[in-house]
Amino acid sequence: MSLPEEKLRDRFGSIETEILSLLSNTADGMFANDTTGRILIWNRASEKILGFSGEEVIGKRCFDFLPGKDLAGNAFCFEGCSVMTMSKQSQLVKNYNVQMTTKSKEKIWLNTSIIVLSTQKLKHPIIVHLFRRISPPVAQEKSSAQDVSNL
Repeated sequence: MSLPEEKLRDRFGSIETEILSLLSNTADGMFANDTTGRILIWNRASEKILGFSGEEVIGKRCFDFLPGKDLAGNAFCFEGCSVMTMSKQSQLVKNYNVQMTTKSKEKIWLNTSIIVLSTQKLKHPIIVHLFRRISPPVAQEKSSAQDVSNL
């Protein structure tokens, strides 16, 4: 699901719209937002993983309904987050693990990769999130292993 293609083309152009459409054709969850966090496109895998439909999220800011947390439980997804800041500055964003709460209130871990679409035609980049569900991060498993070795 995405903004109507006509609106996307008007806002970004046909090449950018084609790229977003191609990237959404994946088994990974995929959504793209602008630098204000507004969701432009949300694929079916995102619906399956997180439980939110495209109709519920498109046009809304990602951090308003996806309050991700890092391993320490700190807010990771918020207005002006490091992903948006780095994307605006044309910096590469390394993949990261984040805990999300699904529509049904289940807490799950996702591994997320970022692709920043930036062309001369675009005034601001488009931030593409590709994510997949993972087991709890290894750091938690390591601390459990250390606790056992101290017995």
